[in-house]
Amino acid sequence: MFFQVFLICFLCLQLLSYSHSGLLPKKIPVTIVVSHCKQSLEWLSPTIDDLTQHYPQFVVTEVLIFSKCGRLVVGAPNLSTIIPLPNVGRCDHTYAHYIAKEMTTTEGIVLFLKDTRHVYWEHKMKSGSHNLTEGLAFVHDYGEMLQRALSSTEFCCRQYINSQKTGIANAVITKILLTWFREEYSETQNMYALNSKDETPFSIHTNMLQWITEMGVQVPRPLTSVCYGGVFAVSVKRLREIEPRVWENLRMSLSRGNNIQEGHFMERTWYASRCVCLSASLCLCLCLCLCLCLCLCLSVSLYFQLACLLHSSHLLL
Repeated sequence: MFFQVFLICFLCLQLLSYSHSGLLPKKIPVTIVVSHCKQSLEWLSPTIDDLTQHYPQFVVTEVLIFSKCGRLVVGAPNLSTIIPLPNVGRCDHTYAHYIAKEMTTTEGIVLFLKDTRHVYWEHKMKSGSHNLTEGLAFVHDYGEMLQRALSSTEFCCRQYINSQKTGIANAVITKILLTWFREEYSETQNMYALNSKDETPFSIHTNMLQWITEMGVQVPRPLTSVCYGGVFAVSVKRLREIEPRVWENLRMSLSRGNNIQEGHFMERTWYASRCVCLSASLCLCLCLCLCLCLCLCLSVSLYFQLACLLHSSHLLL
């Protein structure tokens, strides 16, 4: 009996291991999505070459550059596709638009990038608005980001923050996060200054809770994570777990204007937003627990049967 139970458990584990490894191909396809305004992209081709050289398990199958400011895209890789978009919602609108309207891949990882790359934080360090020199840590290697996106979270943020240095954190209490609200935002006005002036009201929502409720977004409780900076890698599987209507809601909301509060809400939502469903790792854990419970029940049953047999033999004697 024990041998049969052991054999069943072994076969179940082998089947799950085979199916889990089969979820990803030998060459993992990577789609690169770039939100472009006016910075040069001459760094992108060397980045892709370095990625494929040092991480041969990944293959860049598509590079999409969404140009939003009507400027010439300088340094675009040869295999890239340039798609013009209206200058609204900044990088968050770009990413939501790609997922809602342009994403055709069904497997692999999407790497979301901005043309500014280091420019934003260098600007803030020079301005002295935050003590970010000691407060920020970057995953400089995009290949490492892709590898981390293959973990159980299926997500990797490029930037990690020391809350004691900056006053903000990657891990937050969901209830507090959803009360977040800001009346205005102008810290990057000089860096993104353009000829046209956006007169759209910055805020039309009471707080983040009102916004995610309208969008239909679900976030973990009581704790969640936040990815600041707009550069991250995420699995296609995780993106597709969220209903298409939610992505369309987000795309439309982020289309309201350029410098809008919804973009800051979305920045705090990328890591947190996901469908609550069973992952392969969780299924494996549940299978192991089920096998252990089955073995325990059989052991108890055999123990009582043996005890009854011994008791009967004692009475006969």
